[in-house]
Amino acid sequence: MNEEPLLEGDFGGPPGAGGGPRFHLCLTRTELQILGGPPGGAGVLRLADVVGCHTLRAPSLPAAAFFAVYAYPPRCRGVPGGPRRRRRAPTFRVDAAPHYEGNRATAERWARAIRCLVRGLPLPPQAEIPPEPRRRRLLLLLNPFGGRGQALSWCQTHVLPMITEADISFNLIQTERANHARELVTGISLDEWDGIVTVSGDGLLYEVVNGLMDRPDWAAALRMPLGILPCGSGNALAAAINFHAGLAPALGLSLLQNCAVLLCRGTPSPLDLVSVTTASGTRVFSFLSVAWGLVADVDIESERLRRLGPARFALGTAARLLALHTYRGRLSYLPAVPRSATADAAGAAGAAAASPLPRALSDLGLCAGTASGPGTPEGDGGDWGDAPGLGDNPGPKGAAAGDVLVRGDAPTILGDAPGRGATAVDDGTPSDGAASKDGDAAAVPGDAPSPEDPPGHGDAPRDGDPPSPGDAPSDGATEVHGVTSRHRDAPSPASPRKDASPPSPSSPPGGPVDDLLVPLGQPVPPSWVTLEGDFVLVLAIYQSHLGAELVAAPRARPDDGLIHLCYVRAGVSRGALLRALLAMTRGGGAGGTDAAAGPPLSRVPARAFRLEPLTPRGVLTVDGERVEYGPLQGQIHRGLARLLTPAAP
Repeated sequence: MNEEPLLEGDFGGPPGAGGGPRFHLCLTRTELQILGGPPGGAGVLRLADVVGCHTLRAPSLPAAAFFAVYAYPPRCRGVPGGPRRRRRAPTFRVDAAPHYEGNRATAERWARAIRCLVRGLPLPPQAEIPPEPRRRRLLLLLNPFGGRGQALSWCQTHVLPMITEADISFNLIQTERANHARELVTGISLDEWDGIVTVSGDGLLYEVVNGLMDRPDWAAALRMPLGILPCGSGNALAAAINFHAGLAPALGLSLLQNCAVLLCRGTPSPLDLVSVTTASGTRVFSFLSVAWGLVADVDIESERLRRLGPARFALGTAARLLALHTYRGRLSYLPAVPRSATADAAGAAGAAAASPLPRALSDLGLCAGTASGPGTPEGDGGDWGDAPGLGDNPGPKGAAAGDVLVRGDAPTILGDAPGRGATAVDDGTPSDGAASKDGDAAAVPGDAPSPEDPPGHGDAPRDGDPPSPGDAPSDGATEVHGVTSRHRDAPSPASPRKDASPPSPSSPPGGPVDDLLVPLGQPVPPSWVTLEGDFVLVLAIYQSHLGAELVAAPRARPDDGLIHLCYVRAGVSRGALLRALLAMTRGGGAGGTDAAAGPPLSRVPARAFRLEPLTPRGVLTVDGERVEYGPLQGQIHRGLARLLTPAAP
């Protein structure tokens, strides 16, 4: 489909390209079309793969201005876990005007237009320069022990460079123990952040959600957008975000790259929470699931296999199928659609004062020497062709010695080997118009280096690389064990903070009222449906995915206001149960159909539920975390929280 162009223009290539072929660019609402240039240079960048755009300057070309587009299109296909993304940074020279100010105005118009489109912001008339999008500030909480223990390494290599290119300020804290994240978000000042993002599995986000609910200003605290970057063994919410964004199924590093791109482009959208009350009166809030029986047993029993990543669940399920247990209990629920209280559910299957962040935890030196490394440990493969194109820096053969792209006050070598291509430094005219600080985005005039290339070969390093020896950290950076830790203009823990907002007069302490529930000691209302018997599993889920590879409710959406109750009664054969679980791994992904619905799995939408185990011993989990065994009940609260994710396609 042909779209109306928003901007069009002719530009040169990056420094060192000399008077080579020029490019004709056409920007629409969904893509950047690149025509002309050297052989193989034409192509299209989908804005869905773009995370940012910066204006740059080269001292060797004082009258010219540049803009670089940072994109991560899927390139390496056929690898386990789904397509890998390959970094691209085409850079274009604006030189039509005789002086720098005129060329910079044109470069700034293009850069801001691209940034606004990436973030879904409105554009002014074509003749005007779009307003600069406000820089976002994120608090990243990382669990270094989650999954296979790769969270910190993956964050350094794949996440921090990308969000820096997206002009996102951040502070990163490693959690040290269970409930550490819960304690942190209970006491910090939320006014300083635009979002809290967990770099782990689902368990860390569970801590954050309940930490926000522990605050006296919980109603205001829950307006804080939440995000997740999957680095754990259970990455159900991240897989659901990937699924609803229309992306191909992904695991591991591929899923992390997808979610990082989506986070850079994300805007807050509603997220349902379920309040779960146990027999002792403890109340927790859940964004994913409540499980009893097979699913809960596998989740808890496979904890000792956490180092295997998602494979732990496959091995645990196989072991449980060989020793299949059944559990007697009573399941009651309030149907999403009113129906007879005696109807069988199987027929409805398809229907405080703020405290400063601890400096010792946030000064981690995370950006040091990682962003410009040659490829990834797993090996990114593929490129858009051997010939230099799309305005990319052609490498040392075409680069003039000493060419520098700048966004700062003083030239700072950011990791290029001497004499190898162009070097990026910061200049005093950052694209957002604010004074540049240490850690601001640096220019990247070219592609990411191929695995066999050393850093700097045909590519300037990414944003956030360390300065050369002898460069003293500027304001906002801290020297830790000889490494500069950059917080990307994130609020300083020592800066003045506002007090937490007082609770709203209409907000009861401890969270919203469960108006659909009666106390656990009382019978459920007559409008509820009750099932009693022996079960293999009972699962109340409110996301499409139960794990990165397991699609339990493909029609579920983060804000549909529904609890999707799934259960399997006793008497099912191991073969039938295995086929149902395999159908979940296929996900009904094509078209989002209920591929796993039907015998032996029953599924029904509900607004509230009560689960009363009658078997003396067993396991209950909420969002994969074990809770006390006994009766519990829950109610959906639609749109109570907010999730950072692009709108569904």
